[in-house]
Amino acid sequence: MSKLREKDFTKKPLLIFLLGVFLIMGGCIGMREGAKKGDLNFAVNDYHQSIRWGLLARALSYIPQDQQDHFIRVSEKVFDSVSFADIEVRAILPNEEITSAKVMINVGIYTKDTLKLITVKQVQHWQKIGDHWYIMDPDLEIFLKKLNIN
Repeated sequence: MSKLREKDFTKKPLLIFLLGVFLIMGGCIGMREGAKKGDLNFAVNDYHQSIRWGLLARALSYIPQDQQDHFIRVSEKVFDSVSFADIEVRAILPNEEITSAKVMINVGIYTKDTLKLITVKQVQHWQKIGDHWYIMDPDLEIFLKKLNIN
């Protein structure tokens, strides 16, 4: 009987731990989805993290529908040629109505062939359409130009 009780007690902490992990994961997913709607800071940071790590599908959610085909074509070449060391959001400057914003960033990039780090400064234009923020005319081609990649 004592062996049966020992097995029961060793399984309970594992089950409690796994249950806790799933509850926390579920809460984080819900927070991410909830924070996305109308939150400029979240949108800007989420977009840049998506670019930083090459998460094209996630980045596309911040690109207006009529610009997505061009963005996909350019981003494939960028992600094949350029590595992102860092993306620093220097300032987020919304207009008074908080329907558009200028975002100033520094992007550290390098080619996969060399370790020469180049910092690119960029001013992005964001616009709120409905509940969602979009980056207008995202310029990924600047990274190819700065690294002299055709």
